Amino acid sequence: MQISDPRSGADNYRVDVSWEGRGGGGRGRDEQYQTGRVVWRGRVDQTANITINGGNVETQTVEGSPVNGTDFNISGRLAYRPGTVNVRKIRGRGSVTIVQQPSSQNDFTAVIQVVDPNGGADNYEVEISW
Repeated sequence: MQISDPRSGADNYRVDVSWEGRGGGGRGRDEQYQTGRVVWRGRVDQTANITINGGNVETQTVEGSPVNGTDFNISGRLAYRPGTVNVRKIRGRGSVTIVQQPSSQNDFTAVIQVVDPNGGADNYEVEISW
């Protein structure tokens, strides 16, 4: 956006800007799909969800004590278009499953769930790729 003022001296301007974001207007269909991956680490007690949308990775505690010690490395970004996400548990005693694949119904977000059924928390390391 550029504002041009041909007269000399200062003046006041008011600008209203709006746009349609991700997934709107067919954007998701035109974006090139590229491979990428996330290596996520954290200490989980019961259940936690890892969500990936674009280049954002977030962790939510679903049940149990808050997840702590979270860290992740991401290479690439999850495209705003349908795709397939794969998951591999590297470390941790419980299970890791894909709850949601990226689609237009969930704003092209992948959701991976970590379930630690035993008492107390355990350290997890998970590789998520697309």
